[in-house]
Amino acid sequence: FTYEGVLWRDPEVTVTSPWWGGDPSGKKGYRLLGTWGRYEEEGQPFERKGLGFEFTGEAGSRETLQPFWWGRASRFDYDTGEDRTVLEGSLGLRWERSGWGFESRFEKRWVDGSTPMSWDELEEIEEAYQTVEWPITERWRLAVRAGYDLLRENFHEMAYRLAYDRECYRFEVFYVN
Repeated sequence: FTYEGVLWRDPEVTVTSPWWGGDPSGKKGYRLLGTWGRYEEEGQPFERKGLGFEFTGEAGSRETLQPFWWGRASRFDYDTGEDRTVLEGSLGLRWERSGWGFESRFEKRWVDGSTPMSWDELEEIEEAYQTVEWPITERWRLAVRAGYDLLRENFHEMAYRLAYDRECYRFEVFYVN
């Protein structure tokens, strides 16, 4: 989706709670969030309020098999009387073998309701991603990610990443086609 038009917006405010329910490693947790913003699209003013719940987690280790998950449920109300509910989720597996890293991920988004602003439109998605990362040298790594749209039945994304890792910091160059 590409937005074409004139959009004015006041700063959007997002407030999140701390992460709860996590273990000491920080691998699991959930939080609440809220957003508020005022916008003007093509001369028409709008206000949007939202409440949501987000969770994330992972288990295992990359040396064996590491399942991971993320999800968010959000409800948005607009001053026009319209409302929208958005449910998003991601589920995947990561693993490493001989310095090579692999990640398989599935993403899904459900949208119910409508928004009065065309820039705020979201479509339902159902996508699968596969990433392969390999070492070039001890500090340099290269990764390639392919994304497949299961609803439209086509490859919609190819991404490339070159990373320089110094343990205490990491530089990345990322290109998405």
